[in-house]
Amino acid sequence: MERGEVQFIPDMADASSKLSYPAVLDVNILNINVADKVVTVIKNPVAETDPNSPSITTAPQDEAYQTYSTRFWILAVFSLIAFLQTVVWGTFGPISESALVAFPSWTEATIAAFPNWGPIIVVLFTIPMMWLTQKLGLRLAVLTCAILLTIGTVIRCFSSQETPFTVLCHISSILFAFAACMTLSLPAMVAATWFPPNERITATAVGALMCQLGGAAMYMGALVVRSPSKIPTNEERAEIRSDIMILMYIHFGAAALLLLIVIVYFPAKPPTPPSASSATEKIDFFSGIKGILKYSIH
Repeated sequence: MERGEVQFIPDMADASSKLSYPAVLDVNILNINVADKVVTVIKNPVAETDPNSPSITTAPQDEAYQTYSTRFWILAVFSLIAFLQTVVWGTFGPISESALVAFPSWTEATIAAFPNWGPIIVVLFTIPMMWLTQKLGLRLAVLTCAILLTIGTVIRCFSSQETPFTVLCHISSILFAFAACMTLSLPAMVAATWFPPNERITATAVGALMCQLGGAAMYMGALVVRSPSKIPTNEERAEIRSDIMILMYIHFGAAALLLLIVIVYFPAKPPTPPSASSATEKIDFFSGIKGILKYSIH
C-alpha cells in the first residue's frame, strides 16, 4: 500500500456485503483516530481520472493545537490569588485573643461574623457569579477577583479606630466572599483554557488545593500579631492594635502585587488552543442549567 493511503478491511460481519474493498468514501473529509491522534482523511478527486493516484490521503492535525509554557505562569498566578483569598477571609480567627484585647467592644460573635459572610454570599451568589465569570472570560474574571481582594484589603488600612475599623472589616469580608465565588469556579476554566486533556485534572487540583492551603497559611498571622498577657494594659492594647494594622498592610501589599501582575501579563487564552475541546465554543450558561435540570428530572 502506497504511503498516505488508508485501506479498509472488512470484518466477518461484512462477509455477506456486496461492497468491494477498498471502498470509495462518499465524503470528501473524514476524521479518524490513528494511534490516539486525529487524522484527516481527504478524498483525492484526481483518483477519479488517474488510476495510479491514491483514492484518499491523510493529513495529521497535530499542528492545529499547541501547548505553551505560559500555562504554568497562568496557573501559578491564579493559585496565588486563590491562596490569598482564603488567607484574608480568615484573618481574625487565628488571632482572636489578640483582636479581643485590641478592640474591647468586639466579642467572639463579632470575630465569627467576619468569615460567616463567606458562606452566606457563596450560597446566595455562586450561580450569578459563575454566569458572570463565563461572560467575562478568564482574564477579566481573574482581574475582577484580584480587584475585589485589593479593595477589600486596602480599606482595612484606612483606620485603626475601633468603630470604623469594625465596619470596614465587615465590608471587606463581603468583598472577599464575592471573590471566593470566583476562585471556587475558576480552576476548571484555567485548566480547560490553557492545558491539554492529560494535564487538566492536575491543573484543576492545584488551583483547588491552593484555596485549601490558604486556610492553613492564615495561621501565620500569629507570627505578626503578639499574644496578649493575662491582664493587658492600655499600652499593650495599642501595641497589639499596631501589630494588627501591620498585618493589614501585609495583606494589602500581597493583593496589590498580584493585581499588578494580572494587569501586566495574564492572557485570556493561548494563541493556539491546546486541544479540540479548548477550541470548541462553550454552551450558554443558562442553557446548560436548563439541560441539567431537564435530564435530572427524566
